[in-house]
Amino acid sequence: AGELTKFGFIAQLGNVIQYFNYRLSYFILNTYGGPADVGVYSVGVVLSEAVWLLSSSISLVLYSSVANKGENFYSKQLTVKLAKWSFLLTFLSVTVLFSIPEKAFTFIFGKDFSHLKNVIFSLGTGVVCFGFSGILSHYFAGTGKYTINTAAASLGLIVTLVGNVLLVPKLGYLGAGMTASLSYFVTALFLIL
Repeated sequence: AGELTKFGFIAQLGNVIQYFNYRLSYFILNTYGGPADVGVYSVGVVLSEAVWLLSSSISLVLYSSVANKGENFYSKQLTVKLAKWSFLLTFLSVTVLFSIPEKAFTFIFGKDFSHLKNVIFSLGTGVVCFGFSGILSHYFAGTGKYTINTAAASLGLIVTLVGNVLLVPKLGYLGAGMTASLSYFVTALFLIL
């Protein structure tokens, strides 16, 4: 029971930290830019994160396979293979999202969202990185190495906090998007290493 509690606590701590990493930008952006900026940024995030449905599906398959087979050569090879596929599919999906004309966004969401594509651009690199690193984090979860995921989430949260404080007052929602991209990149790099 003690080991179960320990793993559960570490896993949930990582999830809470990652949640703050995803959403801290909203609070800082609201402080410096106001609700209108939060609205534009929020729609950009939702559209960009929709791409993660692909990597989330791949992650579920990987997690169940690794959890059943344990940490072995097959699990490692499968992780690398699926991470590459996830990266490619996420990259292609983001490219399709980039190709949607700005006029389409303003037609659907209104003229106040005329800069929505810039938000999506600012998030693009991070979305692709996170599509890749999500596979790696599920490998570590499947092998019971929750501390690695929690450390990665913590590092990402530090980048999010510092980046938002430095960039959001100057760049608004674009600063929040760039900070999210940097945070996701640093998280992915940590998991790779």
